[in-house]
Amino acid sequence: MFEIHSVKADGRMHRIWHENVILEEGNDYVIGVNDHTPVTDSKNKIKETVGVSLFYFSKSEWFNVIVVFENESYYYYCNIASPARWQEGQLLYTDYDIDLIIKDDLSYEIVDQDEFEVNQKRYAYNLEVIEAVEGAVRQVKGKIARAEAPFNDQFVRYWYDTYRT
Repeated sequence: MFEIHSVKADGRMHRIWHENVILEEGNDYVIGVNDHTPVTDSKNKIKETVGVSLFYFSKSEWFNVIVVFENESYYYYCNIASPARWQEGQLLYTDYDIDLIIKDDLSYEIVDQDEFEVNQKRYAYNLEVIEAVEGAVRQVKGKIARAEAPFNDQFVRYWYDTYRT
């Protein structure tokens, strides 16, 4: 078990997912799962996730993806964020506000664009970060349009079945 830490650009804690399991780690990614895991938010309040979630963290791309299972279906929650890295046994990334919520039919909504614009000023995001965030949004949209992993049913079913066996 390990923790996933999300921080904001100034380094302060955003969220911590406390109980996570790795299903596979490669040179460039971490795929794992959590199930009813406690999550601590920036106000130190603890909630529990509603059930099983798969996650895909890239170590080089500026996004991560959580596949959230609800009843008989699922949806993708994609965070635009720094590449993930290991730090003191915790998987750490910086959250850059913009998120995409993608249904299992691959229709999607981009949310928190306004938060990105506010935080761009608050945290004085440099040009490299702004370009990386904007590029990540384009990249994710392209992956969705092409139904590339992790945005396809084969990826989801394979890793869900791997978890369940």
